[in-house]
Amino acid sequence: MLTRVLTHAGYEVIAVRNGAEAIQALQGGVRPRAIVLDLVMPIMNGWQVWDWLQTSSQATVPVIVFTASGLSQGAFGPVRVLQKGRTHELLDALRAAAA
Repeated sequence: MLTRVLTHAGYEVIAVRNGAEAIQALQGGVRPRAIVLDLVMPIMNGWQVWDWLQTSSQATVPVIVFTASGLSQGAFGPVRVLQKGRTHELLDALRAAAA
């Protein structure tokens, strides 16, 4: 559903099913302008992806944590943390990241 919303808003979306696929895509040459990261994923969760991102060449890519986990802002330092369901806030954050 999120892929449809973002595509309809004009974004090119590369969706993956889990954190391992995300890292594989990034290692394979995908260069996103922003990463929307869920924390609850199979195989490799969002926390593990976050840790990998911090030591990779992708460390400068803006990350938006979009989760139902109930985390507060600041759990990831300066990274935006948004609650799932607040799609309008996600779109605002993506526009700001692309600016």
